[in-house]
This record gives sequence, structure tokens and C-alpha cells, in this order.
Amino acid sequence: MALLRYPLVCVLLLAAVTVTLLWQTRHLHFDNSAESFLRPDHPERLAYLAFEDRYGLSAYFVVLLRDPELFTVSGLTRLQAVHAAIEAQVPHVSSIESLSNTRFITSEGDDIWIEPLFSGELDQAVIDERKASVLTTPYYLNRLVNPAADAAAIIVRLQQFASDARQQPVRLQMYHLQETLTALEAVVNRFADDRWPALLVGGSPTISVELTSATREDMLLFSLLGVLMVAIMLYLVFRRWSAVFLPLLCLLAVVAIVLSCMAIGRYPLQVSSAILPSFLMAVCVADAIHFLRAFYAAYDQGAGRYEAIRQSLAHVGTAMFFTTLTTSVGLLSFAFSDVAPVASFGLFASFGVWVALLLMLVALPALLLLFPLARRQQNALRSARYQVLLARLIDAIARHAKAVPAVALIVLAGGLWFASQLSFSHNPLLWFDRQHPVREANRVIESTMAGAMQVEMLISRQDGQPLQHQQLQQIDQWLQLLRQAPVAGVPIHSAVSVLDMLKEANRILQPEAGYRLADNQPLLAQQLLLLRFDPANSLDQLIDQEMREMRVTLSIPWMDSVAYTGLLQQLEQGFNDRYGHSLQLELTGMATVANRAFTEMIRSMMESYLLAGVVILLLMLLLVRRFLLGLALVLPNLLPIVMVLALMQLLSIPLDLFTMLIGSIAIGLIVDDSIHFVYSFRQIRPHCADVRDALVRTLVSTGSALLATTLVLCFGFLIYCFSSLQNLMVFGLLTALCIALALVADVLLIPAILLGLEKRDH
Repeated sequence: MALLRYPLVCVLLLAAVTVTLLWQTRHLHFDNSAESFLRPDHPERLAYLAFEDRYGLSAYFVVLLRDPELFTVSGLTRLQAVHAAIEAQVPHVSSIESLSNTRFITSEGDDIWIEPLFSGELDQAVIDERKASVLTTPYYLNRLVNPAADAAAIIVRLQQFASDARQQPVRLQMYHLQETLTALEAVVNRFADDRWPALLVGGSPTISVELTSATREDMLLFSLLGVLMVAIMLYLVFRRWSAVFLPLLCLLAVVAIVLSCMAIGRYPLQVSSAILPSFLMAVCVADAIHFLRAFYAAYDQGAGRYEAIRQSLAHVGTAMFFTTLTTSVGLLSFAFSDVAPVASFGLFASFGVWVALLLMLVALPALLLLFPLARRQQNALRSARYQVLLARLIDAIARHAKAVPAVALIVLAGGLWFASQLSFSHNPLLWFDRQHPVREANRVIESTMAGAMQVEMLISRQDGQPLQHQQLQQIDQWLQLLRQAPVAGVPIHSAVSVLDMLKEANRILQPEAGYRLADNQPLLAQQLLLLRFDPANSLDQLIDQEMREMRVTLSIPWMDSVAYTGLLQQLEQGFNDRYGHSLQLELTGMATVANRAFTEMIRSMMESYLLAGVVILLLMLLLVRRFLLGLALVLPNLLPIVMVLALMQLLSIPLDLFTMLIGSIAIGLIVDDSIHFVYSFRQIRPHCADVRDALVRTLVSTGSALLATTLVLCFGFLIYCFSSLQNLMVFGLLTALCIALALVADVLLIPAILLGLEKRDH
């Protein structure tokens, strides 16, 4: 209260801090790449970045050209034109591969050379001759051309580094990918006209770019809708402009401070960041509602502003502290997750609620002291009717004081059984609407060519020596087995390695040997030496200079990350069972990173739920100071979450990046109503003859505030239904439902519990 003796100084100081911090938001950037789902220091992410440092980026864009007359002069001329346009007009590209320039090993007499497959002046006789070779060579098939020979792919690989504003090298950022995709789409649109079948752009980077675009748009939309929703709800609750503008100023300052701190810490804006500003406004306005309800009640009854603020803080200050503590615990439990978007959201959302508490205790009272306010008379008749209605509700609960908790326990048990059957999911492609261009493009590309997801395998000898003929033969046999049948239900469409080049060279040098590796080490070494003269330096992307490590890229379908668990396990186990005594296998790549992120999500969810539940239970016990009551109050706070999880199972909604957040977010929020209810009851009970009267007065004094905060939170989460991402819409609906059910549980169960404990004590 001493700070409020100088309200203008408080407001100016907080404004100066906020404006100073806002300057840091220029460092904010978006990152929704696959590896960004893991913490920067996560071993799997570090392994993936180390792989990129050695071999370049694994992910690439794919331009699909469909043409029934592909292997004709006109068809290949068109392909060459598209290829050349991409080469000339698309930035941040390290290499482009298509039928136009991919390597072709040929010979004449004793001479052997490597040249582009189709280049220069095209001749139909040469095209027909080489077409047969293309359609029987695994390196080309399902990568650059489909088996039906009516579709070709142009693979656009990206540079690992770009230049920043100071011309310093930086890792490729999301805005660089956006520039590349925009330029690719411009090329595609120029060539896709009525004369030719449509061209499509796909590949895993398109998903990251579109996800970032959706995140940026949703973040702005949710922020604007959040401000509008909070303003409308505050006006409907208080019917005073001061109750609208003053809390909104504080809430906007909270959002600005939190985003500024993200920028200072160089935390990227990720898919979870889309909900952060509107989430903070919806959650933190609850403190403002409880404080303003108490302030205006005292002020309208004749108290001075300073005295009304003092009474309000005495009445709701402790409850505001405990609700902030429980909400932050629920959110902070995410901060320890190895899933970066979850950890970032938990850390800064938790930080934000404490910033909001500070502003509600200092800035909002200071503004109330400075802002002109008018007193209003309360409607006594409406208050009396409201009290009669609540008295009837308490009487009905009292008549069924034992039945209400019993029914709740039965519902809880059934809900737990259904919730235990929930499945898990992590598939960002399904977050988009079915008709979304990125989802449709990747579906068509995948059905036409090889899979859009990659598993990168690095194979080396246990003793660190160069790979020899015997080891290459073993690896080749294993890769042939992988192609024959799906592994753990996942088909492997393509396996690209240095072995493909060696087989091609051997077929040219020894036609009678066919498409297989050379029979001995000296011949193999000669072939490797010849391949070093490839102008495209293809070997550098497949094997290191000393041949101590080789890279194998498996192309697999884009699937839910859960489907990759069995594949990765069987790859590792199968390889180790066969060759673990002499060779070692390291798995990385997009599929591996996505699967590890999914695994970490499951583990972190379990830990977050357990941590949040235990800590909040301890806080409840500390607040009520009665073990049995604190334990009983777990029921109205746990029941809504279990009911929503059970509903998800009944509707076949899986647990994904966002629906996993519901439990910990909800338990941190819905317990706030319980705290305000119980705290108000404990203050009122000594002044009442019995529990019934105390419960009625508690509902009269806090009921409107509980209803208002519940409505604000529900509408705050329903805002997410306007998202372009399907999973975010589901998250908003389910969280709003959980919060609404929590109010019903509090109003019905807490009075029943308190009445039951009162009878037990007597």
C-alpha cells in the first residue's frame, strides 16, 4: 500500500519499463522446423545439426511435374525450362536435381564418364534408350520419376547458411524458407497453364513454412479477438468504462513484457506462441474481475478510493496470490519438458501470470486512484432475488449432500477408464484442413513418388577404420531386405546411398555383372576414384573423404510420428543383430527427430500432470489447513479434466501437442474458482449461524465473479475456434468445456463437501 501513496510515479515507472522492454521485440522470430520441437541442448537435435554440418540439410522442397508425355522431346524440354527457372530465380538453393541434370554414367570402349542424364539438344532415340535404364535403376525410380513414367520430381535442396543484415553467415531461418517457397510458387504458377498439367510444390519444408504462416496469422487474430472479448466481458460485468480500459491497459502491458522477455532470451515464436497473448489476457483478467468486484462494492458504499483499495486487497489479495500460484504451477510444469514449444509456453505463460499479479496489485490500483470514478447504487431488489435463488440451490444440494459426491465419484471412475484408452498423435500435416493446399500437394506427391519423410542412417565401422568391400556388401544386402517388405508396417520406397553410384559404375564397366557391387576391393577402389570426377560432387553428400562413414537416406511416407517408433526400433535392432559386432548405426533425419519429439511429449505430459497435481494438492492443503477438506476438494478439480479426456476417447480425438496441454492448463485454472470459493467461505463462516447461511452468502459475494471469470476463460479459449489449424480449434473447444464443467462442479460439489464435513464434525 505504501507504493500507492505515489500513484502517478508507479504508473510512469511501469510505463517506462514496458516501453523500454518493447524495443527488444525486434529480435522476435518464428521457427516451426522439425528440429525446433526439441530443446536446443537435446541430444537428438544436436545429432541432427551435426549431421547437417557434415552432409547438408536433409529436408528439401519437391516440385512435381505431371506429364503423360514426359519422355518426349517436348516433355523433357518443359522439365528443363522449369529446372532452369528454379535455378535462376529461387534463393537459398544449394543444389537442384531432376531428370534434366541428374548423373548418368556411360562408357564407350575403355572410357567411362559421368554426364547429365538429359541435357543439351534432345534426341528422341537417346531419350528412349535412356528411359529404359532410368525405369530399372533404383536411384532414379520413386525419387526423380514414378514407375508409370508420367511424373517427374525436381528436388530443391537448401543451403545450410544464409547471410544476415551484416552479411554474417547464419543458419537458414524460417523467413529464408518462406522466401524460397514464395519464389518456387512463382515459378510453378508461371509454368502451370492450360496447356500443361498442374505443377505442385511439396516436401517437409512446406509444412514448416505454412505452419509458421498460420501461427503468425492466428497470433494476430487471437490477440485482437482477445482484446475485444475481454473488453466486452468487463463491460457486461461492471457496466463502467473504467472497468474496461484500466484492466486492458494492464493486460496489454503484461503481453508486451512477456513477449519482450522472449525476445531477450532469444526464444523463437512457435506454434504454441499463437495462443500466448490471448491466453494471458483471458487468464489474467480473472484477478482484475475479483479485485474490481470488491473495490466497486466498497467504493459504491461510500469508502474512499484508497480505503476501498485497502479493503479489496484485504478481501481478495490472499486468494489472488494463491490462484496465481496454482495457475503458475500448472503452467510451469511444462517448462521442464524436452519439447521446446511446450517448455517455452509453460515458462512464459507462468511468468506472465506473475507479471499480471504485480500489475493488478500495483498498476491497476494506481490507475484507479488517478482515473475519474463515479459511485453507483446497487439494485437491492435484484440482489434479494439473486440471494433467494442461491438459497434454493444450497437447500437442494443439502438434501442430496451424500448423493452428489457419490455420483461424482462414479463418473470419475468411469471417466478414468475411458481416459486410459486414449491414443497419442503427432502429425502436423493433419493440423491443416483437408482442402489446404500444403496438405493436398504433399498427398499427391507422396502418392506419385517416394515418401516425403526421410530417415538418415550413418553407418561406420566399430573400430573407426575405412569401410571395405566386405562391409559394403553386407550393407547392400541389408538395404535390399528393407526394400522387399514394409518394416513395422512402414514401406521404404527408396534407399539412396553411395552403393547406387558404385552399382551403376560397375554395370557400365562390367555389363555382364549387372546392377551390383564389384567383386573385389581393388576394382571397387578404382570405381570410387572414377566417381570422384563427378562434376556435381555427389559423393561428398553420401560418404566422407576417408570412407569411414557412409550415409543412407530412406524415403518413407509422411505418417503420424507414433508410426515411426516401431520402424526406428526395428531398423536399429535388425542392424545390430546382424552387424553390431563390426558396424555401428546412427539414426537421425526428419522422421527420427519428429518421433523423438513425440516420445518426449508423452513423457513430459505424464510428468507435468503428476507435478501439477501434487503441488496444487499441497497448496490446497496449505490454504484450507484441513487435510480431509483439502483432499476432498481434489474431486471437483479433477472431475472436469477426466470427463473431457473421456469425451476425447469417445470422439476418437487423440492426445497431441495441444490437447496434451489441457490437463495441466485446466488444473491450474479451475482450481482458482475453488480457492476463491473456499477462501470467501472461511471469511464468512464465523459471522453466520450455520453452514447453509455461510454458503448462500459465499455464493452471493463470489458467485457473480466466479461466473464472470468462467465466461471470460471460456470465451477466451473459444477464440481458438477461428484458427486455421484443426488441432488448435479442438484444443479451444475442449478447454472451454473443461472450464465450464469446473464451475458446475464447484457450485454443486464444494457445498456438498462442506455440508458433509460439517455434519461429520458434529
